[in-house]
Amino acid sequence: MAKATTGVLMGGLSGKAGTVVFVRQPNGAVYLRPRVTPRNPRTPAQEASRALVARAALLWRSLTVEEAVQWNLYALEQQASLQAQGIERQVRASALFTGLVAKFLQVDPNADPPRTPPSSSFDGDGISVQATSGTGSVTFTANAPNAPGVVSEILLQPVTSVHRKPMPRAFRHAGFHRFEPGGLDLTLTSKEGWVACGLRFVRAATGQASAVQFLGTVHVG
Repeated sequence: MAKATTGVLMGGLSGKAGTVVFVRQPNGAVYLRPRVTPRNPRTPAQEASRALVARAALLWRSLTVEEAVQWNLYALEQQASLQAQGIERQVRASALFTGLVAKFLQVDPNADPPRTPPSSSFDGDGISVQATSGTGSVTFTANAPNAPGVVSEILLQPVTSVHRKPMPRAFRHAGFHRFEPGGLDLTLTSKEGWVACGLRFVRAATGQASAVQFLGTVHVG
């Protein structure tokens, strides 16, 4: 809500009131602007993602002391690994656990998530995948099957043109697929227009995921 302090009239006014926001500039001037409520579309995909995170958070609270200690040690190991790469970032055990379990459940919602940390790192899979467009569809073609226990997460992102650089966080989950012998192609329906295609590999047993690979931008007719 708006607040006023002593001084020249309106000079100390800041905050928000009703449908407007008071913004004080460095020179002391106060401006009004419309108050905008952040969007919360609640799409089915977003609701499903939030439900998985909620399940993971609930499981975190059920861990035993011994299990929680293992996750805290795992978080310290991950933080040390980042520091060795020159990245200063605090790694929280609860965030690590929630992220891994949510991805695990996304792959298989009916499976029982692991209660202990992964015993080894995961860098992805050694296969390469190409994306090509068709009429109302995008086809993903792998050069070899996925490694045992690894699934491919297909990611799509509508863009305005082929010159538009896709944003890693703007990719949307389009499904999981295991490329297998005799089935190295996957075709998905897509809206018309330019579509950026991405991929990441997931270890199904732990929820560990590789970095997102950009496969190129295709035009769906």
